[in-house]
Amino acid sequence: MNRGWALALLLLWGGCGDGETTLSPLDAGGDASLDGGLPDAAQDASPPKVRRTVMQRNPFGNVAATQNLLWDGDFEWSSPFSGQYGWVDAVYFSPTGNFSQIRVGPMCRSGLKCGYMTQSQRVAAIGVSPSGTKVSASVWVKVPTNDCGDMGVHLFACDFAKDPDLPMSDPDGPDADGWCHYQAVGAERTSATCLFLQAHFIEGEAVVDDAVVQAAPADAPETIAKVAPADARALDEARNGLRKWLSPGAHPPPAARQALDAWMRRARR
Repeated sequence: MNRGWALALLLLWGGCGDGETTLSPLDAGGDASLDGGLPDAAQDASPPKVRRTVMQRNPFGNVAATQNLLWDGDFEWSSPFSGQYGWVDAVYFSPTGNFSQIRVGPMCRSGLKCGYMTQSQRVAAIGVSPSGTKVSASVWVKVPTNDCGDMGVHLFACDFAKDPDLPMSDPDGPDADGWCHYQAVGAERTSATCLFLQAHFIEGEAVVDDAVVQAAPADAPETIAKVAPADARALDEARNGLRKWLSPGAHPPPAARQALDAWMRRARR
């Protein structure tokens, strides 16, 4: 009995010591802070696999440019059966068809359709001029080299009028998606106005889309730039071909229409 009381007194004296607490092995291994908790599962998890990407496009292209004076600035009306041509090959000027290098899909910028160009190719967009005002022009091109200087873009007269040719440029370089935005503002023009695009890159494809020619505000600063001699020769060649190609008169139907008519004649036999 005495031994029991002695042991109890010793335990009581130890509990009334200096106030320090001895941690048990379980207490020493724990950490109540947030950093010491369970590992964050969100950090270790791999990103989810993308199953599909949803994009919203207007099948009519850039409808915000309500006064676009180009016949078909974003290729939405391009068709192999069309009798009107918004874009033409500015080298061969085939009388039986329009510019046929059309893409359909998410690579386009303003709608469902866009054009593409290969090395050294030249194309022209057909349009008219605003009456009594300055003119602004713009077009978006995704250049394969990611260098906006590898495309030559000009606002030029579709015939031999006195309206000056005007280089268009993108001083800021391509945007985050790789698109170059070529722009220019010119003085009032007296005749039809076209856009001229020439590829200077040596391989790959350039995507062309969302071309706009429209009236510019009266206080818009005009672009001051000179046409390089090599570009001047190319513009004169394109102008000469366009003048003949756009001349009034009967033209043969497009190549696709001719092929369809030939197939239907064979089917009737």
